[in-house]
Amino acid sequence: MEVAIKIYPKEFLTNEVVDNYLIINGKKIKKVRILGYVEGFEGDYVIVDKVKVKMDKEGINKDDLLDVIGYVKNDNDRYIEAELVRKRGRSWILLRELEIRATRKYLDKIPTDEDIEKKVLEIIKRFGELTFDDISKMVKIPEDKLKEILEKLEGKGEILYMDNKYIAL
Repeated sequence: MEVAIKIYPKEFLTNEVVDNYLIINGKKIKKVRILGYVEGFEGDYVIVDKVKVKMDKEGINKDDLLDVIGYVKNDNDRYIEAELVRKRGRSWILLRELEIRATRKYLDKIPTDEDIEKKVLEIIKRFGELTFDDISKMVKIPEDKLKEILEKLEGKGEILYMDNKYIAL
């Protein structure tokens, strides 16, 4: 399960989006959570504090305060594909501000892809040769992410996959 990072709507608009990841302080964020007022509707989107949100519009009115959890998308148009939407009361504005301030310091502790890549390579070098399952137990990241990192390392010529094992070069 992917964790949604709480951000200000303005951060969604002002930071770069690459391959459906929002880049904030060098960190790739796939799933976000914003709180904002509905400003209007535009085609398939609900506009929440200038952010386009692709969601079911039923029961949503202009000026509703929405708490939106969703995935960052950039298919010729930057938007959030909503997974969960809740109407909230005004007291949530201060609460969200405090949550973002309190949790923002942890954003710096989220490892980048490069950090994970280095750790995987270090582990393979330390043990000489390891199966995918061995590496998966040590690194504890989603399997698809680990496969992506191993393919990248193999493409760079830093590891070799042979006889169902990864070997550092």
